[in-house]
Amino acid sequence: MPYDVQAADGIRVLLSDRHDVVERKMMGGLVFMVNGHMCVTASGRG
Repeated sequence: MPYDVQAADGIRVLLSDRHDVVERKMMGGLVFMVNGHMCVTASGRG
């Protein structure tokens, strides 16, 4: 199942002032990692 693109865009805006954010596709969604730690995920699961 694809991740929620609108949710991912919103998360990107919220984290845009940070320089230690990495996005990775995993667990059926898009995971945002901050300083090497999983912070939040955007998924299509609802």
